[in-house]
Amino acid sequence: ANARVDPQFMQVFARHIKHKPLLDV
Repeated sequence: ANARVDPQFMQVFARHIKHKPLLDV
């Protein structure tokens, strides 16, 4: 997981992987 992730990108990305917890920090 990248520690340098924009909040806006995170929201959009989270939508895609909402069913898949890939970014489990």
